[in-house]
Amino acid sequence: MKGLILVSDASPASSVAGLEGLRPLLGRPFALHVLEQVVSTGIKEIDVILDTPRPLDYERAFGTGERYGVTLRYHLVRDPGRPGPHLRRFRDARLLALAHRIVNASQLLRAADGVSALPAVWCSDLASAPSWSGWAVVPPDVLNELPADTDLEGLGQWIVAWGQSGGGVTEVSAPFSADDPARLIDAQRRAFSADFLQMRGTLLPGDIRLGRAVAIDPTARLIGPVFLGDQVRVGAGAVLGPNAFVGAGAVIGRHTVLRDAIVTRRTCVGERLDIENAIASGAGLVHAGHAAELRVSDPFILSPMNRPLVEVRDWTQRALALGLLLVGAPAAALSRLLIRSRTRSALRPSVTPTALDFLTRVWPALPAVIRGRTALIGRENVPAPVGDDLPVGWTERLAALKPGLLSSALVDGDRSAIVRHLSDLTFGATPSPKADVRLVGRYLLSLAAHSARLGRARLFRKPRAWAMPAAARIRN
Repeated sequence: MKGLILVSDASPASSVAGLEGLRPLLGRPFALHVLEQVVSTGIKEIDVILDTPRPLDYERAFGTGERYGVTLRYHLVRDPGRPGPHLRRFRDARLLALAHRIVNASQLLRAADGVSALPAVWCSDLASAPSWSGWAVVPPDVLNELPADTDLEGLGQWIVAWGQSGGGVTEVSAPFSADDPARLIDAQRRAFSADFLQMRGTLLPGDIRLGRAVAIDPTARLIGPVFLGDQVRVGAGAVLGPNAFVGAGAVIGRHTVLRDAIVTRRTCVGERLDIENAIASGAGLVHAGHAAELRVSDPFILSPMNRPLVEVRDWTQRALALGLLLVGAPAAALSRLLIRSRTRSALRPSVTPTALDFLTRVWPALPAVIRGRTALIGRENVPAPVGDDLPVGWTERLAALKPGLLSSALVDGDRSAIVRHLSDLTFGATPSPKADVRLVGRYLLSLAAHSARLGRARLFRKPRAWAMPAAARIRN
């Protein structure tokens, strides 16, 4: 039997609480606990289906599987919210698991004798009626019957109906779930005393678990259960607990109170705050009772610890714009008179890098980039198609990217609109100064290649008669 982990995130990438599979469970992502539970059953080959706006984050969390002694294969869902076509490809027996729900898989498999050869669907009371826990053992050639347009909710209903028809439905206790903030906080409480999860830190009397290099002021109070990750700092007079869970590298300000609360990793919590029944991150707060998000931009209240003092990528783009401005100045001065008559038609964005597009559209806008008013690199500055022209979720992801003078779609130069949008989405998934420098280098190479082709065509241009079709040459 092989493993199959489905990463299916319903929350947007900009959510304050983060994506479901990456939300913390005692200092580690949910998806990593799921992988460890699959490995604990003895499975050595695992496929991971990535239906998420941030697939690279999951790949970095999982790795290659070498540290667990297993083989991991990744499959990216191009149509967000529709993992059905990918699930239908697997025809062998599979242990299917959702990346944001955790059960004691090895215990359930031992409890069911011979379960690898029989259908087994584990259900719980996550909703008002028994529903799928996110875990199932699927015999060969069963997933092939799954409807192609199935989303996550439809997958759960189909799995339960299939299990009931095959007599393989088993009631289990509610899994540790990251579906919403309330279930996430409840999962922290229950997981603190679970004996089948791999947890870091040292357990002290009073249900207090501390990671490495934790600094706690002597006047602070800890009321268990409390979990503090590695390198957490707690200020004077702070009260943590009961049920306070703080991620690695976080800072808790003086006289701040945390009750039934989660603080994500590398988050700075200000002084004299009272956070209860909520999740705090560097972007804001999520109240578990009302499921409401509150964006916080004041760094004295909440702020991410990994925010750089200097926006390296912004200044890198400004430096690249200054270099392009200086390099293109002589060509722009010599060519302005030659292209003046064609300027009005050339102001429209070009499909491919051309000298005319650079001189009439890119070069005049470089001073605005240097002043920080325009982005040098971003998505193509064209409206995204509406309706059924793009797969579900692509339009929202494109709209979240900032437009720029140069784009991956422009450098790649493909004529297809879908391919151009996919190129921008792929580049925007991992923005970095290094990627920006490479894109500018590719743009200059494409520009030079276009200019060389243009000059060669003019140098070796045939007479007009030879450029005619053969029939026209004969008539003339």
